Amino acid sequence: MRDMDRSYNTAVNNIIQKLSESIGRIKELSSNEPTWSEILPINGPSPKIENVSISSSIGVYKIIYKPTMEVMSIGCGNVSARKSRHLGVFKNNGKTIISINGSPSGSMTGMHMFKYDSNIENWLFQWCNIGNKELSEMYETILQQNENPIFNNESMAGK
Repeated sequence: MRDMDRSYNTAVNNIIQKLSESIGRIKELSSNEPTWSEILPINGPSPKIENVSISSSIGVYKIIYKPTMEVMSIGCGNVSARKSRHLGVFKNNGKTIISINGSPSGSMTGMHMFKYDSNIENWLFQWCNIGNKELSEMYETILQQNENPIFNNESMAGK
């Protein structure tokens, strides 16, 4: 077998192992129903859910417009980082944040929130810990399809 063939075979085996582990983890999680946090101001702290802090959570979140209690955005990922990004752009007058080294840090959700209502007191946040990236992405996609939040772009669901 040539070196390239061995490398390819190793790559195939590594992917099979990784996917098998992921399937096993998702099967474990299938018996858990997500516990959602209280709906709280987006500008405030987010309490732990079942001893998991938001900073260590891979999960799904909702941004809710307080005057109507309408879910305006649903997202997933590192929940704390996503919340911080949306909030940062909102507080930057709905504009992309440019770091000292020139790197842009944008958030379409933060931009939409600010344009829709620039009063931070009118924005709420809710989240749940899933603990698996792929499952979080699929849950986000299905929630977006079911709830159709106006700030979400259907083509971006699960990404």
